[in-house]
Amino acid sequence: MQHVSLLGEKTIADETGVLTSSSRALALVAFLAAHAGSPQARQRIAGLFWPESTDAQALTNLRRELHHLRRALGREQSLVVTATDLCWHDTGTCRVDLRVFAIERDCALAAAASGDDEGALKHATRAIAEYRGDLVPRV
Repeated sequence: MQHVSLLGEKTIADETGVLTSSSRALALVAFLAAHAGSPQARQRIAGLFWPESTDAQALTNLRRELHHLRRALGREQSLVVTATDLCWHDTGTCRVDLRVFAIERDCALAAAASGDDEGALKHATRAIAEYRGDLVPRV
Protein backbone atom coordinates (compact mmCIF):
# COMPACT_ATOMS: atom_id res chain seq x y z
CA MET A 1 0.00 0.00 0.00
CA GLN A 2 1.35 3.39 -0.97
CA HIS A 3 0.66 6.57 0.95
CA VAL A 4 0.76 9.97 -0.70
CA SER A 5 0.99 12.77 1.84
CA LEU A 6 0.23 16.22 0.48
CA LEU A 7 -1.20 17.89 3.59
CA GLY A 8 1.64 18.72 5.95
CA GLU A 9 4.29 16.08 5.32
CA LYS A 10 5.02 15.89 1.60
CA THR A 11 6.05 12.39 0.54
CA ILE A 12 5.14 9.31 -1.39
CA ALA A 13 5.91 6.28 0.75
CA ASP A 14 5.18 2.62 1.19
CA GLU A 15 5.94 0.09 3.91
CA THR A 16 9.65 0.20 2.98
CA GLY A 17 9.92 3.96 3.47
CA VAL A 18 9.90 7.20 1.48
CA LEU A 19 9.83 6.67 -2.28
CA THR A 20 10.10 10.35 -3.19
CA SER A 21 9.82 13.78 -1.67
CA SER A 22 10.42 15.63 -4.95
CA SER A 23 8.47 18.88 -4.75
CA ARG A 24 7.62 18.86 -8.47
CA ALA A 25 6.43 15.24 -8.43
CA LEU A 26 4.30 15.91 -5.37
CA ALA A 27 2.88 19.09 -6.91
CA LEU A 28 1.96 17.05 -9.99
CA VAL A 29 0.20 14.43 -7.85
CA ALA A 30 -1.56 17.19 -5.89
CA PHE A 31 -2.84 18.76 -9.10
CA LEU A 32 -4.03 15.44 -10.50
CA ALA A 33 -5.53 14.25 -7.20
CA ALA A 34 -7.42 17.54 -6.86
CA HIS A 35 -8.94 16.76 -10.27
CA ALA A 36 -9.28 13.01 -9.67
CA GLY A 37 -11.26 11.17 -12.32
CA SER A 38 -10.98 14.04 -14.77
CA PRO A 39 -8.26 13.72 -17.45
CA GLN A 40 -5.98 16.74 -17.61
CA ALA A 41 -4.29 17.70 -20.88
CA ARG A 42 -0.51 17.41 -20.84
CA GLN A 43 -0.26 20.75 -22.64
CA ARG A 44 -2.32 22.46 -19.92
CA ILE A 45 -0.30 20.92 -17.08
CA ALA A 46 2.99 21.83 -18.75
CA GLY A 47 1.83 25.43 -19.21
CA LEU A 48 0.69 25.72 -15.59
CA PHE A 49 3.84 24.23 -14.10
CA TRP A 50 6.39 25.92 -16.40
CA PRO A 51 4.76 29.15 -17.61
CA GLU A 52 8.09 30.82 -18.44
CA SER A 53 9.22 27.97 -20.72
CA THR A 54 8.47 27.40 -24.37
CA ASP A 55 5.75 24.84 -25.05
CA ALA A 56 8.33 22.29 -26.16
CA GLN A 57 10.51 22.80 -23.09
CA ALA A 58 7.51 22.72 -20.73
CA LEU A 59 6.42 19.39 -22.22
CA THR A 60 9.97 18.06 -21.88
CA ASN A 61 9.97 19.13 -18.23
CA LEU A 62 6.63 17.41 -17.70
CA ARG A 63 7.92 14.18 -19.26
CA ARG A 64 10.93 14.29 -16.92
CA GLU A 65 8.77 14.77 -13.82
CA LEU A 66 6.37 12.13 -15.03
CA HIS A 67 9.28 9.70 -15.39
CA HIS A 68 10.34 10.39 -11.77
CA LEU A 69 6.78 10.05 -10.54
CA ARG A 70 6.21 6.77 -12.36
CA ARG A 71 9.43 5.38 -10.86
CA ALA A 72 8.25 6.37 -7.39
CA LEU A 73 4.76 4.91 -7.90
CA GLY A 74 6.05 1.70 -9.44
CA ARG A 75 3.17 -0.56 -10.46
CA GLU A 76 0.54 1.62 -8.78
CA GLN A 77 -2.48 2.02 -11.08
CA SER A 78 -3.71 5.39 -9.74
CA LEU A 79 -1.80 7.40 -12.33
CA VAL A 80 -3.23 6.91 -15.80
CA VAL A 81 -1.02 8.25 -18.59
CA THR A 82 -1.97 8.61 -22.24
CA ALA A 83 -0.26 10.40 -25.10
CA THR A 84 -2.46 13.47 -24.57
CA ASP A 85 -3.43 13.57 -20.92
CA LEU A 86 -2.89 12.46 -17.34
CA CYS A 87 -5.50 11.37 -14.84
CA TRP A 88 -5.58 10.29 -11.20
CA HIS A 89 -7.97 7.54 -10.11
CA ASP A 90 -8.51 6.47 -6.53
CA THR A 91 -7.49 2.86 -5.91
CA GLY A 92 -7.44 0.59 -2.90
CA THR A 93 -3.66 0.34 -3.17
CA CYS A 94 -2.76 4.02 -2.91
CA ARG A 95 -4.03 6.33 -0.19
CA VAL A 96 -3.86 10.07 -0.86
CA ASP A 97 -4.56 12.21 2.20
CA LEU A 98 -5.97 15.04 0.06
CA ARG A 99 -8.50 12.65 -1.51
CA VAL A 100 -9.49 11.15 1.84
CA PHE A 101 -9.93 14.67 3.25
CA ALA A 102 -12.13 15.71 0.30
CA ILE A 103 -14.28 12.58 0.44
CA GLU A 104 -14.79 12.80 4.20
CA ARG A 105 -15.57 16.52 3.94
CA ASP A 106 -18.19 15.86 1.26
CA CYS A 107 -19.72 13.08 3.38
CA ALA A 108 -19.83 15.40 6.40
CA LEU A 109 -21.58 18.11 4.40
CA ALA A 110 -24.08 15.62 2.95
CA ALA A 111 -24.82 14.21 6.40
CA ALA A 112 -25.30 17.69 7.83
CA ALA A 113 -27.62 18.64 4.96
CA SER A 114 -29.77 15.58 5.64
CA GLY A 115 -29.93 16.31 9.37
CA ASP A 116 -27.63 13.42 10.35
CA ASP A 117 -25.65 15.20 13.07
CA GLU A 118 -23.91 12.01 14.21
CA GLY A 119 -22.79 11.19 10.65
CA ALA A 120 -21.69 14.77 10.07
CA LEU A 121 -19.55 14.71 13.21
CA LYS A 122 -18.06 11.31 12.35
CA HIS A 123 -17.05 12.35 8.81
CA ALA A 124 -15.89 15.82 9.86
CA THR A 125 -13.65 14.25 12.52
CA ARG A 126 -12.13 11.95 9.89
CA ALA A 127 -11.55 14.87 7.53
CA ILE A 128 -9.87 16.93 10.24
CA ALA A 129 -7.62 13.98 11.11
CA GLU A 130 -6.27 14.03 7.53
CA TYR A 131 -5.35 17.70 7.66
CA ARG A 132 -1.81 17.85 9.03
CA GLY A 133 -0.73 21.07 7.36
CA ASP A 134 -0.83 23.12 4.19
CA LEU A 135 -1.28 21.57 0.77
CA VAL A 136 1.96 21.11 -1.12
CA PRO A 137 2.79 24.51 -2.66
CA ARG A 138 2.76 25.08 -6.40
CA VAL A 139 6.34 25.18 -7.70
